[in-house]
Amino acid sequence: IHVPYLVHRLDKETSGLLLVAKTYTYLRYLQNLLAQGKIKKIYLAWVNGNTYWSNWRRIEDSFEEYRDGKRRQVKAVSFVKTLENREDKSLVAVSLVTGRKHQIRIQLSLRNHPIIGEKKYAYLPSSQGLLLHAYLLKWDDKTFSCLPPWRGKFKVSKVTLLLIPPSPSPHNPL
Repeated sequence: IHVPYLVHRLDKETSGLLLVAKTYTYLRYLQNLLAQGKIKKIYLAWVNGNTYWSNWRRIEDSFEEYRDGKRRQVKAVSFVKTLENREDKSLVAVSLVTGRKHQIRIQLSLRNHPIIGEKKYAYLPSSQGLLLHAYLLKWDDKTFSCLPPWRGKFKVSKVTLLLIPPSPSPHNPL
């Protein structure tokens, strides 16, 4: 009997892919790749307002994080790209360099583009919840993707996702 091991975590409100290892040995291997920035993670989010990030744009912030009852300043780095603008909303792709708690939610809110469904860093309720989705995981010769479950005006087509070019990596920045 194999006990599954979580390799990373998602915020409770985030949908999408979650990486699980079947063995402790593979867990350590994947966590090592993750620490080295060799696992590519791309998220999709619908945000308030039109964005104009036609190419991958690096965004970097410093904010407070609480861990083990202690407050500390942390650096958060992501790359963002606009995939589509609809009315006053945008579908964006986000590639994480660092993996801070609520990082995508905070960074987009700081740029006045909070995620639709956000209730902590802005108030944009949605009947579909937080529109943040872990879309792609890639490492070595493995690629996994999962379309978001969003419906109606937030539905995302496979054709739209073809617009996502290879994302930059911390080892090969823009």
